[in-house]
Amino acid sequence: MLQRLAQLNVDASKQISSLELLTWNGPGVLDYCSEAIKTPEFDPFAQMMNTTAELGNIIEEFMPLHASVPKTADSLTMPIALLCVSCYLQLLHIFDYTFSRVHVLLSGVPDIDQFFDLAPKFSLHPGLPPVKGRFYLKIMVQTIKHQLGNVEQLLRLPPGTSVIGRSVPEYGFCVSTIFHIAMEQSRDMSKRTTGVMVESLKRNMDYISGLAAE
Repeated sequence: MLQRLAQLNVDASKQISSLELLTWNGPGVLDYCSEAIKTPEFDPFAQMMNTTAELGNIIEEFMPLHASVPKTADSLTMPIALLCVSCYLQLLHIFDYTFSRVHVLLSGVPDIDQFFDLAPKFSLHPGLPPVKGRFYLKIMVQTIKHQLGNVEQLLRLPPGTSVIGRSVPEYGFCVSTIFHIAMEQSRDMSKRTTGVMVESLKRNMDYISGLAAE
């Protein structure tokens, strides 16, 4: 368990570093994004979802959502809790960095409807026909919200400290105290606190959801 969580943290750190190497604006950015998304290992959305799903799977193995005690006596340890929180916070960094860049890109478009009409289509999954950019964004945001909300529930994060804010059980594996401490101490690439980043991610996701729903 510790090895899997440690590796997941390493993978998340690599994703954060690789995001800075992506092209987020300038001529040909849509063609660049279209080509990147065709290859899962270069698609930031695919990487985010895979990492989030894996974190959820790991937590679910030793502490299911509706269980009041861990499956094994030695599964609930401080190292495991810290690694879970660390990976979750890194995911927040990844989500907010990506969605903030998409927000900036789309907010600078004078005619958003024409933009999506002329944009190349994107594939949601190998073997499926490509879809228009607006529908692609809608599916990505909905999927990420679902996965992120699932992880937040599994971590038993209170609604006030989570992005999605689903209700959580009042019993079982609760790392909210650790999370509160981490929120005060953790910083993203722009030196922002985690609390500021959570609010930023909410705004960016709402903005993109609004555009995708029009």
